[in-house]
Amino acid sequence: MPTEATQVLNPSNVMLATWKKFFSQIVKRWVANDHSTSAAAIAFYVLFSLAPIVVFSVAIAGRILENDAEARLAAISYLNNALGKDYGADIVEQIKLSTFNQSTFLPAIFFTFIVVWSASNTFMQLRNALNRINGFAAENLRGSIIAVVLGRLRATLFSIAVGLLLALASLLSTWSHTLWTETNWFHFISAQNQDWITMQVISWLTVLVTFYGMLRFLPMRRPPWREVLAGAVFGTILFQVAKYGIIEFASANVVANAYGTSSVLVITVMWIFMSAHVLLFAAEIGHMLFSPETTPFEKYKSKSPE
Repeated sequence: MPTEATQVLNPSNVMLATWKKFFSQIVKRWVANDHSTSAAAIAFYVLFSLAPIVVFSVAIAGRILENDAEARLAAISYLNNALGKDYGADIVEQIKLSTFNQSTFLPAIFFTFIVVWSASNTFMQLRNALNRINGFAAENLRGSIIAVVLGRLRATLFSIAVGLLLALASLLSTWSHTLWTETNWFHFISAQNQDWITMQVISWLTVLVTFYGMLRFLPMRRPPWREVLAGAVFGTILFQVAKYGIIEFASANVVANAYGTSSVLVITVMWIFMSAHVLLFAAEIGHMLFSPETTPFEKYKSKSPE
């Protein structure tokens, strides 16, 4: 009959205890880092930067395609796939692209400043959350000032990059349709399935690249690549699986429905809020899996961070 000491040293019991401790640490770190507040702040700033980013991406795609209407349809197709249902179309339809071209010089300059500032604040909030996850902090006043300046610069660049990435995704969805038609390599696949496969590939790659870029380059210092890659892959899978549930939950919310014709905007903010939770949760998982202090894997416990 096994003794108490034998049961404790049993490999299955040790593994169970290790993973139990790991998941309990996730809960503690989530509460300590207050990620729900960070997700709410991210969603708030997205409210002001979403329209300009969509307009910017459609304008870039329209310039390349030499057809604004085609670029708009491509953006709608991509956002529909990214959000689930037809909310991509609802978002783009609510944004009046011509409004941004009707401003005079001085209001346009002021508007551009507000747009860049609010859009960069979105990524500043995400940067601060990622710094807390990785334990990064400035050591003195000079370091704090430099960190704020560089952080704002990175956040601004990420705002522009998101617009460019959305434009690229829209272009790829358009060009891929032409490629399917002209090559005729996969004629046995129906046109509808070709479009579905294309959008899935573009969606997965776009989310993976976006998550990896944010987790790797937004924080004050670059986290180890293992943590970043694990977080990006886990976050992409979790996001792609959960996105339809997220949009269903957001659209069924009584608060959103109370806004009537403006409910799409409320649903979008709620979608961003819950998606930010997914990204921050993935970042926590990626960091904890390979951090010597929290990793459940024995081979990483004795290693110092890269």
